Amino acid sequence: MKDLTFYNDLPKMSIDYLESLRKDKSFNFLPTIKGSTNIGKKINMGYNCYAIKLYKMSNSWESLQENKKREWITFLQDYQDYQEGAYKNYFIDKEVVKYFNNQFSTYSLKHNLKSILNILPNKNYEPKKNHIFKTLNAENKQVISTLQEVNAKIAKSPKISLNNFDNIEDYLNSYDWNKPWDAGAQFSSLSVYSETFNLNLDQTLYTFITNKLDRDTGSYFIGKPQHSRQIINGAMKVISGLDWLNKEIHLPNKLIDFCLDNKPEFEGCDLVDYVYVLFKCSSQSTYRKKEINDVLLEVLDYLKLLYHKEEKGFSYFIERSQNYYYGINISSGKNFADIHGTILSIWAIVMILESLEQNHNQYKLIKP
Repeated sequence: MKDLTFYNDLPKMSIDYLESLRKDKSFNFLPTIKGSTNIGKKINMGYNCYAIKLYKMSNSWESLQENKKREWITFLQDYQDYQEGAYKNYFIDKEVVKYFNNQFSTYSLKHNLKSILNILPNKNYEPKKNHIFKTLNAENKQVISTLQEVNAKIAKSPKISLNNFDNIEDYLNSYDWNKPWDAGAQFSSLSVYSETFNLNLDQTLYTFITNKLDRDTGSYFIGKPQHSRQIINGAMKVISGLDWLNKEIHLPNKLIDFCLDNKPEFEGCDLVDYVYVLFKCSSQSTYRKKEINDVLLEVLDYLKLLYHKEEKGFSYFIERSQNYYYGINISSGKNFADIHGTILSIWAIVMILESLEQNHNQYKLIKP
C-alpha cells in the first residue's frame, strides 16, 4: 500500500489554515486569505458551517473547551432570528439577502440582463426569485446539517417552504430532472428537514425518488442528461438525501460501473461528488472494490495539485481560489487556498482514507 502519511496529516493541519482566515477573535471568517471581495468579507454564516465541519472531521471539535463550543453553536443558532416573508425560522445570512436585494449589485445586473434575454428563442435563464429561493433553502439546510453534526438543538422548526406548490411531489417535479444535480439537491434538503423535524415525509420522499431511478446507470433522473457530471453529481445529491432517510442506494453496483467508466472534472464539487458516490456505494457493496481504491489513490495524487503547502489549505481550482458562493462573487480568484476548496478536499481525503482502511487518526465522516 502506498504511504499515506502525508494525507493522514492534512485534516488536522487544515485547522491552522482555517484559523488564518479568522478576521478577529470571534467567529468571523474570510473566504480566502487574499483577494476577498467586499461582499465576500461580509457574508459569514456559510463559512461558519464549513469551519465547524472542518473542526468536526479533524477531531478538533472534541478538543475545544466546552464554553467555546457553546459560544460557537450559539453564534450559528442566532442566524435563525430572521422572521420575514416565506422564510420564518430559516437560518438566514442577512448580508446574503441584502446583496440579492441590491438592484445595483453585479448579481442583480446580470439577472436583469438574463430576464431580457429570456424573450429570445432557446433562452431559458433561471428567474432571480428562483435562484434566491434555492440559495436560502440550501444555506438553511447547511446550517441544520452542521448543528446536527455537533448534536446541537434547533429550538424553532423552520416553516418549510415548497415555493407555493401544494405537495412534495408537485414541488420536486417542478425541477428539471434532466438536470439532477439541481433537482436532487431539493430532494436532499427535504430529506434533511423530514428527518430533523419529524415531518413524516420519509416514505413519500423515498417513493418519489424510487420513481426517478435509472436502471442503466443507477442514478436518478428523467431523460438521460447529456453530460456524465450531471449523472454523478445528481446521484451524489440524492444519495446524501437517502443517507439522511436511512435508506440504501437502489443500484450501487450500476453506479460504481458508471463512475469507473466516467472519471470526473477535476475541480472542487465534481471531485468530491465523485468520491462521495463511490465511497457510499462501496460502503454498501464490495463490487469492484480494488478498482475503486485504485481510482481513489489517483484522486489523492490530484488533490496534491490543489494543495498550498505554505497555507496548509486547498484551493477550489488549480492555482485559483473559489470565485463564487451561490452566484455571489466572493473573491477575485487569486492563486491562494480558500475555505470552500479546503473543506471539500479534506472531506474527500477522509472518505478516501476510510475506504482504503488507512484512516489511522480516526477522522470523522460528515453528512452533507
